[in-house]
Amino acid sequence: MKASDIHKLKGPGLAKKASVKASVKILALLGEDPDMTLAQVAVRVNRTVRAVEMAAAKLVKEILP
Repeated sequence: MKASDIHKLKGPGLAKKASVKASVKILALLGEDPDMTLAQVAVRVNRTVRAVEMAAAKLVKEILP
């Protein structure tokens, strides 16, 4: 792969897809175990605690306008 091909791997769509996948995983895990902490969720979805906190805040904002 050439350096000029890197743009093919990046783009706004990839970040959004990753964010949606993480949100789905977070919701699924909390659905299975509502007592799970965000730190535990972060370990399970292989994200930082801060990333999970931000995703959770975004979900709450979307669900509870």
